[in-house]
Amino acid sequence: MTYYHGGPHWFKVGKKILPPIRTGARCCSDLVEENNPHRRDKVYVVTTMEAALLYACTHRRGSVYEVAPGGMLEEDPDCDAVGLSFQCDEAIILRVHKMSFAQTAYYRQEIFA
Repeated sequence: MTYYHGGPHWFKVGKKILPPIRTGARCCSDLVEENNPHRRDKVYVVTTMEAALLYACTHRRGSVYEVAPGGMLEEDPDCDAVGLSFQCDEAIILRVHKMSFAQTAYYRQEIFA
């Protein structure tokens, strides 16, 4: 199974993606209502490039990362599509798919239109 994570453009191969509670980074849970089950102590990974692109587009310049989940991999309770989204303790970057500012803007317009 290939897992992806969408986020800011500056991560490098071999680095760990850590949960926002450990890094202080902005995350999707900051954008939703208080009773949302999205957790700041978890890293979210998805099984499709398209889903990761959605998250990458929440950043001015985003990238999609192929990752290896670390720790226990659990279904994302906020996702209705079984097998699409998971939460884990951390993820290690295996490959980077960088996007230009123009690509990010284009996809953001297409996705959020």
